[in-house]
Amino acid sequence: MLETEKKYIENFINIIEQSFSLSKDEKIAVSSVCEIRSYEKNEVVVKQSRRFDNEIFVLEGIMRGYYDTFNGKEVNVEFFQGPSVTAPWFTRTFNGHSSINYQVLTQAVLLEINAERFDALMKSSLAIYRWATGITQRELMRKTHREILLLTKSAEERFEVFRQMFKALENHIPLNHIASYLGITQVSLSRLRSKR
Repeated sequence: MLETEKKYIENFINIIEQSFSLSKDEKIAVSSVCEIRSYEKNEVVVKQSRRFDNEIFVLEGIMRGYYDTFNGKEVNVEFFQGPSVTAPWFTRTFNGHSSINYQVLTQAVLLEINAERFDALMKSSLAIYRWATGITQRELMRKTHREILLLTKSAEERFEVFRQMFKALENHIPLNHIASYLGITQVSLSRLRSKR
């Protein structure tokens, strides 16, 4: 294993340990299942309707999650800025195939763990199980909050919440992605930005 890969895995373990302490054996077990992968800007990591059997953790860079609609449009539903945890595998997989696309919007470094191996890790470690359960709960809350935001708030309020959730993200990614996430046109987004 390369020295940089070891550092990334150590950083990942430190993220887990912000919530739960791991024993030496648990750290070794986590290290043994991790793969570090680098992606170039705009590279698609996960393709909707295709198999992708890994859990994904963004260590560096920015990634978006989006759906392809029936009429060929893309609808953004999530952004991840490293370091961050993406939706768990089982929440984004249906009949063994991905229900969502993930694309990096900048150069990115991801840590990937095969979902079956991660499941085995959770069964062998109470700390990992509790940490993963917390991720699932946060994912459910995130989806619920986004649904409430889209259904009950004005475009201006949605944009303000977006800015609070994703500090400075609008300066690093194309505005059409943000407009899609907010459910508005790019022209409307430009108007909202010009008010500030």
